[in-house]
Amino acid sequence: MTAHPAVRSSRAGLREFLSRTPTGLERVLAEIRRYLAPHSGSPFSRFRRAGFAIALSGLSSVFLATGMAPSADAAVLPALIAYVGSTGIDVVQPGVVTSARPFYTPATGTGTSFPTWSPDGQTLAFGVNTPHGIGIGLANRSGVLVAEVLLPHLVGPPSIAWSPDGTQIAYLCLDPPILTTPSPSPYVPRNRFYNVCALDVVTGASRVLARSTLSEGISAVAADRMSWSPSGDVIAVTAERDIADGNCEGFACGQPNIGLVDVSSGTIQALGGTDNFDEPVFSPKEDEIAASNLHTRGGVYIMSANGEDIREIVPASDGGAEPNWSPDGKELVFQAASGYLATVVVAQGTPKQATDGVAGAPSWVGPVTLCTVPKLIGQTLAAAKRLVALAGCVLGDVTGPKVNRNSLHVVKQEPSAHTNVAVGTKVNIRIR
Repeated sequence: MTAHPAVRSSRAGLREFLSRTPTGLERVLAEIRRYLAPHSGSPFSRFRRAGFAIALSGLSSVFLATGMAPSADAAVLPALIAYVGSTGIDVVQPGVVTSARPFYTPATGTGTSFPTWSPDGQTLAFGVNTPHGIGIGLANRSGVLVAEVLLPHLVGPPSIAWSPDGTQIAYLCLDPPILTTPSPSPYVPRNRFYNVCALDVVTGASRVLARSTLSEGISAVAADRMSWSPSGDVIAVTAERDIADGNCEGFACGQPNIGLVDVSSGTIQALGGTDNFDEPVFSPKEDEIAASNLHTRGGVYIMSANGEDIREIVPASDGGAEPNWSPDGKELVFQAASGYLATVVVAQGTPKQATDGVAGAPSWVGPVTLCTVPKLIGQTLAAAKRLVALAGCVLGDVTGPKVNRNSLHVVKQEPSAHTNVAVGTKVNIRIR
């Protein structure tokens, strides 16, 4: 498809666009005035560092740094639902069952779990289980593995959740001692309750956010899906509370419920009114939580963020495991009783088939047209390549010495860091 002249960065292309579009000049000038206005307190002041910056606003596609003007023909990465398929991570376009295809297939002897899209929609994180340990894989929208981080902690099921600013990934971790025999896996804990840790995706450092205890009245983290609230204050987890004194081994020694991990204090408390619910996930507006029900062995339910006003959306007879929200919060995707994925409009409650094969742990991302250029100055060339790929941009010309290039550092980049550009825009750098 021939691109509209507006997407060309040359002055000639811009002049051609203005000459063909009577109102083009007025629109461009209006956008320029808006973009040059001070941005203190706006979403632009919260762009984060090192390549994982998120385009938080829904502003129009005017890209001053590259001379671009708005165009309906700009590159669009389609909406996708990522899920665990038969051989790895698969994706499907919402509403198009026949569009399902492999996205990332792990090497022999490894496994994947819990795919989760980053807040900017450019990176898919997922659990990886390798002969060398359990970690987190990061792939770009093309399904190319950009990074694989083996975690320093003993970890449980690699359920993961992105922080809303995209700088951290929460995961389940364990304290020793662990049960090594007769269990076939050295990663099974004595009590099967987990801590919550966080991986810094910029530095690679890990830390414990919250530690489970086995005391009466204290909520302990079990397993299954986690969800970081859009505000960043809490992480919703599957948990148990009112744990009996003495030797507590395995689940069901307490009351299953939804637990909330306070990110700042590390405390874990039960969300009132959520007994027998698990697999919680916050809605995009954080006003509701979707979950499944252990008591009915399935079904999709929605409740308010404080655990009240619980209502059934999908009955247990239709399935309802591992529900997750659409980006606009109007639909849910879940594992149906037959094993395939289904979607349901919350206001209607009629499930619609989304895949024609066995699938689980879905994560839904909307269409993406923008790449936020990462800050590359000071990074090694090797790191710059990784950051550009994860941001959804393309590495362009690299000028500088030809020897030992990957260890050299970036001293100049164009476009500049934190600039919103079209998906696929080339980022040129100088190294030395």
